[in-house]
Amino acid sequence: MTSGSCLCGASKIFISGEPSGVVTCHCRDCRKISGSVYSVNWVVPSTNVSVVGHGLSSVAVTAGSGNRITGYFCSGCGTTLYRASDGVPGLWFVKAGVLDGEAALAAHPPAGESFVGTRVGWVPKLKDVQQADGHCKL
Repeated sequence: MTSGSCLCGASKIFISGEPSGVVTCHCRDCRKISGSVYSVNWVVPSTNVSVVGHGLSSVAVTAGSGNRITGYFCSGCGTTLYRASDGVPGLWFVKAGVLDGEAALAAHPPAGESFVGTRVGWVPKLKDVQQADGHCKL
C-alpha cells in the first residue's frame, strides 16, 4: 500500500496495488494546479484509492479537450491530492508529490509525457518514454 498526505497532514490518501501508469503532464491546467511548470501523476483506478481525514474541497473546470476535470484538495491547506476527468471515468490522477517515501516514487518512473507541445523550453524531454501532444496512451 502506498500512502500520501497533504502539507498539513489532515488529509491522507492510500493506494492499493500498482499505478496503471505514471505520466508527466505539461498542460496549462496541470501547471496551474501544481504551481510548477509540469505535474507528475500516478494514474490509478479509483477503486484502488481511499481518502481519509479532513474534508476535501473540489473545483471543476472544463479542459481544452472539452472534458470536465475535478480537482480534490485539502480544505485546510489547499494541497491537491488528485484529479478526476469525465474523459477517463474510473481513473484518478494522484499527484505524485503528495506520496510518502522515496521507494514508491523510485519504483514507478514516468512512462510518458502528455501535452508536450506546451512543455516549457528549458524542461528537458524525458528519454525512452512515450511523447504525446495530448494524453498518453497507457
